[in-house]
Amino acid sequence: MPQVTKGSSYAKEVIDFWSVVFQPPKDPNVTPEMIEGNRISIIDKSVQLLSTFKARGGKVIMVRCPSQNRVREIEATYFPRAKYWDELVKAIGSPSYHFEDHEFMNGYELPELAHLATEDAKTFTKAFLDQLKEDNLF
Repeated sequence: MPQVTKGSSYAKEVIDFWSVVFQPPKDPNVTPEMIEGNRISIIDKSVQLLSTFKARGGKVIMVRCPSQNRVREIEATYFPRAKYWDELVKAIGSPSYHFEDHEFMNGYELPELAHLATEDAKTFTKAFLDQLKEDNLF
């Protein structure tokens, strides 16, 4: 969206929103065991849904687009890659692309730290399609 450009007040609002959304639950009744159970449930449900999709002939490629700065710090703190992304990818058993592993996915403008600027999105998409072709996935 044009209003989400680097330094805009709207981009700042979105960045502030990420800090609120990605926080551990404040409810004292929510236990670490409940959070872990939810994580496992999400992975299991994803595997079920994608297995059905694959059985019908669908192809699945997991993509983890870039995030930066405060958003990335929050993700690393509350949703560590090894415990979330890596376990999900292993359970699904499909090709995957994580921005931390592929140079072509980096170096882009993320005005609100989690989504690409319009022009960068075009370049990113082209680079991603080129990589899929190189990997014989497209």
